[in-house]
Amino acid sequence: MGLAKVVVVVCLVSAISLASSQWYECPPFFTLQRVGTAGSASKYLLECLNISVPLSYQNPGGQQIFAFVSRLTNPNVATAKKGQLWMLQGGPGDSGESGWPFAYSEHLMDLLGGTFDLMFPDHRGVGFSTPLYCPHPDLLYAQECVDYLDSIWGEGLHQFTSSNAARDLHSLVIAATESNVPVYLYGVSYGTYWLQRYLQIYSSGVDRPRAAILDGIVSPDKLKLLQYDFYVNLVGHELMAWCEADLFCNSAFKGVPPISVMAALFEKLLNNATTCFDQLSQPLPPLFSSPSSIKQGLNVLLQQWLGSQTDRILIPPTIFRLTRCSTADISALTYLMSTMYPLTPRRPRYAYEDKPLAWNIIESEMLSLELPPPTLEQIITGESSLYFSGASSVSARKWYDYWHPYTPDEYENKFPDVSGLPLLMLNGNLDPQTPLFFAEEVYNHYAGTPTVTFEIVNAAVHCTIANSPVNNSDTPCGLQMLVSWLLSDTTSIDTTCMDHLLPIDWAGTSPDDQQLSFSKFGVYDMWQL
Repeated sequence: MGLAKVVVVVCLVSAISLASSQWYECPPFFTLQRVGTAGSASKYLLECLNISVPLSYQNPGGQQIFAFVSRLTNPNVATAKKGQLWMLQGGPGDSGESGWPFAYSEHLMDLLGGTFDLMFPDHRGVGFSTPLYCPHPDLLYAQECVDYLDSIWGEGLHQFTSSNAARDLHSLVIAATESNVPVYLYGVSYGTYWLQRYLQIYSSGVDRPRAAILDGIVSPDKLKLLQYDFYVNLVGHELMAWCEADLFCNSAFKGVPPISVMAALFEKLLNNATTCFDQLSQPLPPLFSSPSSIKQGLNVLLQQWLGSQTDRILIPPTIFRLTRCSTADISALTYLMSTMYPLTPRRPRYAYEDKPLAWNIIESEMLSLELPPPTLEQIITGESSLYFSGASSVSARKWYDYWHPYTPDEYENKFPDVSGLPLLMLNGNLDPQTPLFFAEEVYNHYAGTPTVTFEIVNAAVHCTIANSPVNNSDTPCGLQMLVSWLLSDTTSIDTTCMDHLLPIDWAGTSPDDQQLSFSKFGVYDMWQL
């Protein structure tokens, strides 16, 4: 192991033990990321474990790297544990300790009666599982990043794959699982891709989990990053169709289809024509700093809101205000621009995505439906017609020109055999990250198995266990269904919460939505009709 590699690893694991195969108390910052634990003692025990695994499973006696998992366990459980629930995070590049499942793990433990251990593994190349690191993991320094990784890892970089991450997970399960305790796997977003890869490699016998849950489902053969922004835009169109179908939202636009109003606005922006942006107090935030960037800035803003269960209701009134452009609209939109200062600070490294790992997997096996991929010019031309876009497809194509992708293995673009496996599939029908049509395509592969259950959560965005609010409980509907399924030993699922899902409040009249309006527009009425 080279000196630079030692420095990287030591910097990121100095607060934890080196590979020991023994559980130990996790560092304090783990607790700070969990809701309900700051400043108070938890009734559950949070422990960490890291083991050695081969960099290359074709050379198990060669160079070793770390694989890491944290565990929330109930030390006072009086009866035998019902299982371990392994929570596979998304990205690719999110650590096990980032995101909703870890943040609300205390609540999930309570719902399960403390009878399950919750397990949060870090994907190889992320967090504390030998993170891939380069000093500036951004496009501006792309060549520097690639050269740095090559100098550290060489051909070893090609071992940071989804298949090897699945093998690491298997090694962690063996090291961390108590005898006779069933293993359940939950994957969200890219975590569903990782989970399905695990089921491909470990398809039978004792290595197969007791059951699996896919939430925000990635199709192994269809969801590719060069087409990602186009998928997101389709869901944005669907949201505006929902607005048109709503009595209030339709009347606000005076019967004109909201998507047509949006199209007229973007046509002006594309042609650098005068719009309401020209009436706003200057200077505008960096995202909107020049006439040529205003369309892109609005693309990004709408895409971010589209993925938020709460913020998406801001989309129709923002388009409405940009079109009407009254004195009240200019004031509200100027206030909105002011909320974009300062830029959101980057989260601590242990809690945010590792971009080198993300690009390694994306550029190698999740890039494009066609190879060679479309040119950058083709992607940019296609994106010019989009209304909702974070330019993820453009970024992925730019990185492709710098990256040295690995050759995908025999599992690429294939589905596992889930015959006889209890499998719960959850997806929102307004999920822009993993649109419903992909989840339906995955379900069609698995539908012949009677142990597969597919629940479509109405109006939910990405990650249904977090983003499916109901009117009679603080526990999201997706989480309620997951818990009921687990506690029934996967024999049944209670879907009554679906009858209590909160509808979209297009008028923004609820106290929470009025507060949201005030935080973005400076007024409690987001429309001011």
